Amino acid sequence: MRPDLGWIFQNRIAMPLGIAVAVYLLVFHRLADRGLWSSHEARAGLNAAWYLNNPGWGPSRLPDGGFELQKPPMSYWLIAMSAWSMGMPYPDSLAIRLPTALAALACAGCLVGLGAARGHVSRGVIAALMLLTMLHFTWLARIARTDMLLALSLTAGCSCMMQISLFSGWRRLGWASALMLATAFGCLTKGPLAPVLLVSVAMAIALVDRSGGIGGMAQRFVWPMASIVLGALICLPWFLLADIRTDGRFLEEFFWLHTWGRGLGGTRLREHPWWLYLVQGPFEALPWSPLLLAAAVWLLRYPPSNVDSEDKARRTDATIGMAWLVGIVAVLSMARFKRMDYLLPAFPAVAWVVACWWEDRQRSLTAVLKQRFNWALAGAVALMVAGWTVRLEWFVHQADAWRDLRPMAVQLDHQLPADRVPVFFQLEQHELAYWLKRPIHTCIEWQDLAQVVDSDGACWVVTQRQRLHEGWFVDPRFQWTLLLDRTASDTTAYEGRSDLVVVTLERRRPPTSMVMAPCPPTPPSSP
Repeated sequence: MRPDLGWIFQNRIAMPLGIAVAVYLLVFHRLADRGLWSSHEARAGLNAAWYLNNPGWGPSRLPDGGFELQKPPMSYWLIAMSAWSMGMPYPDSLAIRLPTALAALACAGCLVGLGAARGHVSRGVIAALMLLTMLHFTWLARIARTDMLLALSLTAGCSCMMQISLFSGWRRLGWASALMLATAFGCLTKGPLAPVLLVSVAMAIALVDRSGGIGGMAQRFVWPMASIVLGALICLPWFLLADIRTDGRFLEEFFWLHTWGRGLGGTRLREHPWWLYLVQGPFEALPWSPLLLAAAVWLLRYPPSNVDSEDKARRTDATIGMAWLVGIVAVLSMARFKRMDYLLPAFPAVAWVVACWWEDRQRSLTAVLKQRFNWALAGAVALMVAGWTVRLEWFVHQADAWRDLRPMAVQLDHQLPADRVPVFFQLEQHELAYWLKRPIHTCIEWQDLAQVVDSDGACWVVTQRQRLHEGWFVDPRFQWTLLLDRTASDTTAYEGRSDLVVVTLERRRPPTSMVMAPCPPTPPSSP
């Protein structure tokens, strides 16, 4: 006879303990045990190190002396605070990734809090577990990217929107203030994208929730809209200060290239079709994305006539969650430049809608089927946790030995004289600069590199191997002396990593023409 293990789901000790172990293995296990593979992580570490040495509003500077013009400072502030709280003079891998991991946990916490606020804590817990076990969400929880911080801003903001329409007076003002702070957090993380996405969600929620007629719809939109605008205005002084301190370059680089250009195209970034997220997004949200289709069918199906108030409220919550999802995906799909990391703020909405559908199925099942549903959920979560543990223990550990640039940075630091500044030529290698922990000089054009060589006599250059071959055609007087060659010890083809070389560069002087002076006439010898 099969033992009845249903007590696990009612036990107040076993269930929280199991969830805590799963969260640790998914988010925090071996969080700092690999190199900074992503260029975003190393760049974030470099900026956070600047803030540790130069406390203030910023904007920060990179090791080559240039301003950080790609992102607002919130992620760098959080990393610097994380390193400072652990007593680190220089942020390590744990300090760099810890804010992102905590933001992922906070996203799940927002869903739990939203479920509790709606009177269904179990729904919030199920949504949180589904969110933390989505493929792409779990991986990005372990990478220091600003997309997870933006996801936290959107999750908290959309949760506040769902609560604003339920209250009046001071309680509504409290939820509106929380939405304002979430908007400000998103603005200082990703710029104007945060309020744009929040406004889109607010419009979608106002359209699907038609109770109270046109006046009710307008009232439900006005409060969120006012909070979002105030949250964006709070951050405006920092952007103006950054633009003044960079002589107008921050506005040009961040707003026009990295924000406006990514949205409408016309820049050097690649453009993608509008349907990319619709096709690839379900694969990134596995294993729960197939259930989203079942939830959509459930919402589109006409509700039975004998539906009670609790079932009606559940359908309303799921409908608002679907509006949350559609509002984010619609805006992101209109952008020309796309990548799956940008879709991360939509994943909490998927988890919320599926959790509402799951809860509805639970009410219509018998006790035996309900127990099987619970075990199916626990089994799926356990399989995802086991899969990620195996991946972290085996595959990620092996890949780190191939991709980590720390050994190369140590060798370069030993060979480089203390008074010399290495030149990164036609190379944006933030990880190597992070581990090197010294100022660098960046050159893009060959004539700039020639000027550095002529002024210093010789320089230490970090570049890609193919640049050495190009140098013979650009200037035959270049003399390269190979010091380090990553290609010789790395057989894996990681672009920008496996072909790195360190050389000393000199330039031969052109031969000078020698003018021979005529010899004076020899006087005749006397007899």
